[in-house]
Amino acid sequence: MKFGDLNLPHIETRPLAGGRVGYYWVPPRQARSLFTTSPLGEEINAQALEKYANKEKALERWRQEKVAEKTDGPKAGSVDWLIEDYEDSQWFKKNCEKTRTDYHNKLLALRNFILPNGQRFGEVPWAEITARHANRMFEWLLVGEDGERRPYATSIVIICRRVWKYAQGFEEKSFKRNPWLWVELKRPRSRKVRWLARQVEAFCLKAEEMGRLSVAIAAILCYELGQRGIDARKMTRAAFEGRRKIRVVQSKTDTELLLPISDILSEWLDKVPADQHDLVINEKTGRRYEDYELSKAVAEIRDAAKLPSYLWLMDLRRTCITELGESGASDDELVSVSGHQDRQMLNTYSLKSYKKAHAAMKARWANRANEKAPADEEAEDAA
Repeated sequence: MKFGDLNLPHIETRPLAGGRVGYYWVPPRQARSLFTTSPLGEEINAQALEKYANKEKALERWRQEKVAEKTDGPKAGSVDWLIEDYEDSQWFKKNCEKTRTDYHNKLLALRNFILPNGQRFGEVPWAEITARHANRMFEWLLVGEDGERRPYATSIVIICRRVWKYAQGFEEKSFKRNPWLWVELKRPRSRKVRWLARQVEAFCLKAEEMGRLSVAIAAILCYELGQRGIDARKMTRAAFEGRRKIRVVQSKTDTELLLPISDILSEWLDKVPADQHDLVINEKTGRRYEDYELSKAVAEIRDAAKLPSYLWLMDLRRTCITELGESGASDDELVSVSGHQDRQMLNTYSLKSYKKAHAAMKARWANRANEKAPADEEAEDAA
């Protein structure tokens, strides 16, 4: 595209709301695995031209590196080098596949982030990054050039804390302070939603009525066993030990649990065809659900059952653990169901409630009454 005497080949216009037009820097097709389309504004002014020039510099540097191909890997000591070394370590490989994929994608976004000077962040020496640099990076990651907040910025910082902690293991003498620990994160409030037993029953019955027994089975597995949706989707008949026990291997942590099967769960499982190996199969595809497919199906059935829209499948795990806590389960008993390694994580799922407070207070009152009894008896004897 030409603007007067300027030839700007990587600019495109796109319609905006209200009939307005915006200008965007669009990378060439062969570079789109690294660069993304970036907004320049609604007019080509000095600020837009500066943004365009920075993008072009980064693109040219990338082209030169592609042509040179002097090394088989990233430059030693760079952020690229550190991250690739981390991803080749047991620190990274001990995570489940889903977590590894999530970490890799977010670290890739960090490596490919273009700094205001046109340099790619992956090229920066990792040991030279200070707390000030980390905080500035978080600010840049948090809000895009279009003013929209990036939801993954906080996650990137948390992952970076792990990567730089890993780096301290081989640079202990020269590198002692993890710069990412000094980034102040504003974490979203944890969800406190829980289902009522009648809502779970209404949901499962509606799913069965709609010919989506699989969704009812997934929900009842989460609710009765206190497990995540991803683990419910993967449960098979091979996990049963008799008719009253089921073995669960949690995808997130590889934690293995042996859990009892309730009468309610047993009744629903009896509805699954006896020759069906996987307990949760998408009736529409004949295969296991993907995450988005199950979430979409849950929303459709929830709406059809006229249940509140704030109820999510993931809340059934919290509901189960909270009900166990209200029933008097100890922390040891709760982690034997939830699989948590860190008991502090129970606070995320086990909600505070009046029922728990009343049970604790009632026990305290009983103990206090028992402690006073001997003194009362002595007073009566003295009289």
